Amino acid sequence: MRVVWPHKGYKTNEANNASVELYVTYNDGHNTLTTLLTGDAERDQTKETVITGDVEDIDFLKVGHHGAAKSLYPETARVLKPEVAVASAGKNNRYGHPKQEAIDILEEVGAKFYCTKDYGDVTVFPGEQGPRVSVQHAKVDTEHEEEKDDGAG
Repeated sequence: MRVVWPHKGYKTNEANNASVELYVTYNDGHNTLTTLLTGDAERDQTKETVITGDVEDIDFLKVGHHGAAKSLYPETARVLKPEVAVASAGKNNRYGHPKQEAIDILEEVGAKFYCTKDYGDVTVFPGEQGPRVSVQHAKVDTEHEEEKDDGAG
């Protein structure tokens, strides 16, 4: 496990931009998993980890900033090439996270996208043939939910 963001000396007044990004690898000889956990970081911070060569091709991406439109650049996604991407967001959150723009960017590079507002808990495990995913429940049709949750998740 390595901290890949923020870089030494980085200063900002924006809390999201100072989120710790972790690059985590696991290999037990049979099962492997390469992960980028982005916290609440936005696309500029994640792009910087790619530009500096701190992170390359990964299996699993925890999508930054709840899958906001500003969570990921297409060119960054093309370098990362995650097989699985997960965003954390509450049902009917007032921000509308995750945004379709972020989902489209991920799906265009072949990632299977999951959001906690749709699947509940999402767990990603190392596997012999790539990441394995377990979800709490089948995808929920959020357009027809009556509950309101004003939190971002």
